[in-house]
Parts: sequence; C-alpha cells; structure tokens
Amino acid sequence: MFAENSDKKPLEPIERDERFRLRSFSTIPMRYVFVGLSFIVYSFKAVLSMAIVAMVNDKDDHHSISARNLDDSKFNWNDAIKNNLLGSFFYGYVLTQIPAGIFGNKYGGKWIFSVCLLIASICSLLSPIAARQSYLFLMGLRFVQGLVEGVVFPCMNTLIAQWMPIMERTRGSTIIFSGSLIGSVFTLQTTSYFNDSQWGWPASFYLLGTIGVIWFVLFATLVYECPESHPYISLEERNYIVENGGGKRADMDVKIPYRKILTSIPVYGLLLTNFLQNWLMLTLFLYMPTYFKDILRMSHKQITWISGLPHLGCAMFGWLCSYLTD
Repeated sequence: MFAENSDKKPLEPIERDERFRLRSFSTIPMRYVFVGLSFIVYSFKAVLSMAIVAMVNDKDDHHSISARNLDDSKFNWNDAIKNNLLGSFFYGYVLTQIPAGIFGNKYGGKWIFSVCLLIASICSLLSPIAARQSYLFLMGLRFVQGLVEGVVFPCMNTLIAQWMPIMERTRGSTIIFSGSLIGSVFTLQTTSYFNDSQWGWPASFYLLGTIGVIWFVLFATLVYECPESHPYISLEERNYIVENGGGKRADMDVKIPYRKILTSIPVYGLLLTNFLQNWLMLTLFLYMPTYFKDILRMSHKQITWISGLPHLGCAMFGWLCSYLTD
C-alpha cells in the first residue's frame, strides 16, 4: 500500500512472519470495515413511524385508547398516543448526548457504542410484546432505545478521530452518518413490505432486532478502539492512519475550554443551524407516513417510496459534497 521509509532496519525473520500474518487478515482495509459496520445502526429510529401506519385501527382511531383490538394486531390509539409513541424515542435521545461524549472521550467509544446498540436491538425484539400489553410499555421501550442510541453520534466521533486519516475524514464521516438516512429508506421499504404481508408489522421489529444482534457480534469482533490495538490491521495501513492524523493521540486528556465554547458566536450559529436542520428532517421523518395515510389516503407502497425520497436525496448530495471537501 505504502512504501516503508528507506532508513528503517531490515526486518528480522520473526518480524517478517508477523507482517505476513497481519497482511493476510487485511485484504479489506480495517477502516473500511469500521465504516461499513457503522453504516447500519440507525434503522431503529425509522421503524415505528412506518409500522404505526399498520398498527393503528383506522375505524376507531379517534374514539378509544384501548391497548388492543379484537384481532390482536391493530390498536385503537388516538392521535395523542401516537404522537407520544413517536416522540418518546427522542425524549430519551437528547439526555445522553453530552454524557456519552464525555465518557467516550475518556474511556473509548467502542464498547459504550456497541453495548448500547445491543440494548436497542433487544428493545426492538421486545416491542411487539410490549405493544400488545399496553402502549405505555411500548413507550417505555422506545424511551430506553432513545437513551442508548443517544450515544451514537458522540461515540462515533471519538472512533472516527482514531480511525480516519484527515484527508478521508469528511468522506468517512458522511458515509457513516448517512447511515441514518439510508437506514431509514431501508426500514421504510422493509416495514411497508411486512405491513402488507402475512407476518404483519411485528416482523419489522423482529428483523431489525436480529440484525442489530448480529451487528453487535461483528462490530465487537472486527472493530477496535484504535489502529494501534488492532491485531489484524496491516502495518502499512496502521502507519498510514497514524501518520495522517489518526490513531491514539497523546493529547486525549487535554482540558476542554468550556468557557470559550459557551461564549463562542460560531458555536451558537452551528447550534441554531443544526437545530433547524434536525427539526425539519425529523418532522418529515416521523409524521410524513401518517400524514400520507390519514390525510392523502395513499397506499402503503406510495407512502414508502415518497417518504424515502428526501432521505435518499440528502444522502447522495452529502456523499458528493464530502468528496469535494476531502
């Protein structure tokens, strides 16, 4: 990949064997494995916004708050209950952002990130059972999912700083974070399919929960905190990352200038921009399927394709801009 410096000593036989062993496990660069596995973690946000289209009984939607219908597959939830169910994820999501950044920076992001996503996967597997007991149980599970998924962005930033060279960092970050968009499109498609199938809406939660458990095993096995600690990365790739701004930094314990951050005008400009962007995207994300069903009376297939277009367009444009930025 990259030539070694000419002034280095010749490798001893043991070192040559070690280098060959490392190379043999590194046909795919480990930082790309990291990007690929990190790409699929956001689907849990999207599943309820599409599944609720099939979960709620139209006929009695505005008259009863009973937790179950006669056929045990649709629920008589009014608009207030639906709004609370859709929003409960984000009630928890906002609470763990800052603590996750602090702990991820201090203790490393891998295990905080992966264990929390395992918990989110288990919550997804339990969601159909909870919904059949009471909407309050489902709301509680969604709140817990939000709590544990709130660590994703902060911990991913910690891992990105370790694994992505500076000249690839914008591109890699965009691919990773666009997982929220592509994951949403994937979830909308699969949930719509299951809504109209013999398995019904519960299959969407079971599928995503199963994928999440498999993802945890792969992420825990293949991704490490930093290139220096990875046993299977090639020496060339490790040196390439470390020499270009990645790897475990000696200044990780630097004191954070909170006062300067909190008094910085550009910081508040970024906060406002990010707030408005997320407000728009999440409003579309949460309520577009319900609006298309209840107001425009669209079919599930129409709802799926139209709801996914903004996310797909945003992801594609983000990839283009990240390439130009790098």
